[in-house]
Amino acid sequence: MMPGTGSRQPATGDLAAQRKLVRRAMGQGRRWYLRAVLMVAIAVIAAWRGGQLNYALGVVMILLATMGISLGRSIRRSAQASLEKLELLDKTEELGG
Repeated sequence: MMPGTGSRQPATGDLAAQRKLVRRAMGQGRRWYLRAVLMVAIAVIAAWRGGQLNYALGVVMILLATMGISLGRSIRRSAQASLEKLELLDKTEELGG
């Protein structure tokens, strides 16, 4: 048996706490999407104003927005996978109990 893996089924309370963490992770992913939108808006305004510094700021903000979108998507995918696993655990607990 690998470290961190138990042979027992998690209790219902544990599943509820894990679901709460999954919802929190989904919210964090959504906030990263919103941050990315704000970064794109700042980049567009900086590019529109022109100038070497503003142009550089716009490019950096677009890069950061891309990374923010990637991070948000990764967090939400991970949370969705965890939610699916929790639902499977819940179903197996119902069948076994």
